[in-house]
Amino acid sequence: MTDTATSELRTLVADLAAPLAASMGLALWGVEILGGGRSIVRVFLEGENGVTIDQCAELSRLLGLSLEVEDCVPGAYVLEVSSPGLERVFFTAEQLAGAVGKVIEVTLHQPLPLVPGRKKFRGELTGAADGVYTLRAEDIARAGEEAPLVELSFADVKKAKQVHFVPEKTLPGKKPGKK
Repeated sequence: MTDTATSELRTLVADLAAPLAASMGLALWGVEILGGGRSIVRVFLEGENGVTIDQCAELSRLLGLSLEVEDCVPGAYVLEVSSPGLERVFFTAEQLAGAVGKVIEVTLHQPLPLVPGRKKFRGELTGAADGVYTLRAEDIARAGEEAPLVELSFADVKKAKQVHFVPEKTLPGKKPGKK
């Protein structure tokens, strides 16, 4: 499937899924189309109080029927419906702006002049104003130096996702950092 066809299919699935999600009191977070031998159509939902498995199953059933009626996905496909999760992918500039203060991982279309040859950065998103996002790129900081700030626009971003850290548990009788 070409990039244009994938983009058109993503838009069509979003147009079908958004009103179905809204009727269930949910919002469409995003749609992802993965190609290959069998296409995977992923739909992510967001709810004020989270998203339940039953809600995902219901939307999957309703959307599956709509996709079959529209016959818009070529060949065999798998439909997956879920919440975006803790390590959510950002589909819009507004979603990314809402992640200020969180640690994110960004893959760019092209390297930035600040760090030639590098397209991937990880760090805290420290600002989002006037379409410019500021990332404290902790993964490129030198020992003993403060992490540099990287400025980018959403158009620069190929993929962005939130990074979730699980706090390390200290076992009883052990000091932190020892296993």
